[in-house]
This record gives sequence, structure tokens and C-alpha cells, in this order.
Amino acid sequence: DASPPRGGVCWGDVALRPVQATRWEQYGRGWALFLSWLPHWSEIGVEALRGFRGDVVVVLGDERDWTGTDGFRAELRQSWELVESWPTDSPWPRVDE
Repeated sequence: DASPPRGGVCWGDVALRPVQATRWEQYGRGWALFLSWLPHWSEIGVEALRGFRGDVVVVLGDERDWTGTDGFRAELRQSWELVESWPTDSPWPRVDE
């Protein structure tokens, strides 16, 4: 929710876990999946999106070639509704050269 009610929780713990080790059935309604700067050489993001059963996906990265694969971006467009988007700058210097 872009405008959470007063007194609502706006953050929580973040767990680092390999996609293959995740028991997706434990994460249904009420859960959010946070994906940060997914590798552009691996379909791991597609696997995570297809396995996740929760309500919200948050992706930190760019909209170009540095975050995820073409397959990942296609899965996002086909299976999830974009609610909000903000521009980000790459954390890597000279990335556009």
C-alpha cells in the first residue's frame, strides 16, 4: 500500500535464502517478496516469481539490462500488476559507457 494506515508495520526482517531452498508453500497471502538487483545472466528471478504465492513483489533495480533477464521482465508484465515505480540510479559507476 503506497499509503499505509497509521500504526501499520512499514518494514520487517529480510531473509537471504537461495531460491532453490525456499519452501514457497509457506509464503502465501500477507507476504511480500523482495528482489534486489537480480543477475542479468540467470533465470533465477523467473523461478522466484513463479514459485512465490504471496501478494506483493518488490523489485529493486533498473528497467534495462542490469536487473534480471528478458524472461524475468516478461514474467513481471504477464503475471503481476505494476502499482508504483520510482526511478533508480545504478550503484555501479560508468555502467552506461
